[in-house]
Amino acid sequence: MKPDRCLFPALAMAMLMALAGACADTTPAAPPPEGASDAEVVAHVLSEPREPWLQLAPARVFAGSELADLDPDLAVQAEGGTVVAAGSTTFGLPDGGDQVRVDLLVTASWLDALAVFSAPRPEHPQRVSTATAAYWYDGRLHVYAGRNYLRLTPDLTGDPGMAVAQQFALSLELRLPARGTRPRIMRVMPRRWLNPFSLTWQLVGISEWTSASNALTADYSLGDGSLRVAVMDCRDEATARAQYTHLLTAVIEKRQALEVTGLGAEGFVSQTEAEVCVGMWQDEFLAIAYGPTSERDAEAIMRIVAMRVRTTRPLPFATPDG
Repeated sequence: MKPDRCLFPALAMAMLMALAGACADTTPAAPPPEGASDAEVVAHVLSEPREPWLQLAPARVFAGSELADLDPDLAVQAEGGTVVAAGSTTFGLPDGGDQVRVDLLVTASWLDALAVFSAPRPEHPQRVSTATAAYWYDGRLHVYAGRNYLRLTPDLTGDPGMAVAQQFALSLELRLPARGTRPRIMRVMPRRWLNPFSLTWQLVGISEWTSASNALTADYSLGDGSLRVAVMDCRDEATARAQYTHLLTAVIEKRQALEVTGLGAEGFVSQTEAEVCVGMWQDEFLAIAYGPTSERDAEAIMRIVAMRVRTTRPLPFATPDG
């Protein structure tokens, strides 16, 4: 008989302790072999039994272009990122007990995985403690780990379901490959925004004056106002300067803009009764902060971004002769 879904917390905890004890008796989880392909990573992570849970069917592995065949809803969620491999499997308790579906997407970059992770994220996500970053929303646990995105959907609802999904996530994370180093663009935001629960990577119009481009964005409340910070990686300094000139020209056509000295390589501020806009280019980055807040606050945030761009520059290559 299928267990009662209104599982008491004590019973849920006992089940998790049994799961942890069983896992302790098995071979320790390990990442995939060095040089494994993305499809091999998916198969490696999803193809290990976890007593007392049984794998109900072999893991299905797909190329990123076949994601709609795996799950059409997940394919829509992943539209903002490039998926290179995907897979799914389901675990269940013996005798027809509860089940947990596990979906894994391997993306092209940290930013692509962030796009998938942030797509269903509510404004105030319920964070869950894992080895990487995770939140619980709409009966699912969403996990962000470097280039990888995990989605765990338990049959159990509420806190018992979240606890089961969390336990699974902790074991799965041990089988993921090393995450490597975050891209530089993810290190230029002010520290208060340096977490995947506030950052978003998506195709957006950085402001009303520009066409849509991929940008790393974050929204934050400042006193009685709010501010959106968006940063684009233009790949090289010349492109960043050209994009900045295009942005500044578009702003000037609509309203007054003043130069701000010492703000990146070049910077401007434009103020109306409704909002303030501060733009800047530094190195290969174009950044803009805008919203209904004070000019002083917006400029202060942008100076932090400019400083972090400079302090994250790659170290110069040192030769043996110095």
